[in-house]
Amino acid sequence: MDTLGQTPMPVDVFEESQEQAEPQAFHYVGMRFLQRRFRQLPYFLHSSIASYFGMPELSVRDIFWAGGVRHFTHRFLAKAAFLVVDRRKKKADISLSCPKWAQPLYVFLRRDGSYLCGSYTRTDGILVIHPTIAGLPKLLRLRDGDEVEVVGRVTGIIRSLK
Repeated sequence: MDTLGQTPMPVDVFEESQEQAEPQAFHYVGMRFLQRRFRQLPYFLHSSIASYFGMPELSVRDIFWAGGVRHFTHRFLAKAAFLVVDRRKKKADISLSCPKWAQPLYVFLRRDGSYLCGSYTRTDGILVIHPTIAGLPKLLRLRDGDEVEVVGRVTGIIRSLK
């Protein structure tokens, strides 16, 4: 658990130098990296890509690199390269009738600067997080605002074809 959030990102992901940024499993993605990796989006997608993810608009601040995670325990995250996160949706949307794998996923920012992904419930100011990263406990209990904050709900997963 001590090594989570310490996996270095490829140098070309950062717009700034490596010394300025701490390596993490999840991180905002630089626009130049997206342009190099995926070339230019086809013109017809420019106005519709945000609605594809159910968002009014899409910013690079909504895209998190997930390529540093070696193994996700959630089957939907297999070979995930990027997570698209709606930062406006922070409240847990839990349905007791849905199985655990069908619960919405969220990205969390810990106070040490590392990111987590998983589903959660909130009870008396405590977030009970079910992480989706192998090697973590099945449940994490962290104080909302003091130890962790909800970044937003995962609305899209962009996978690597390699």
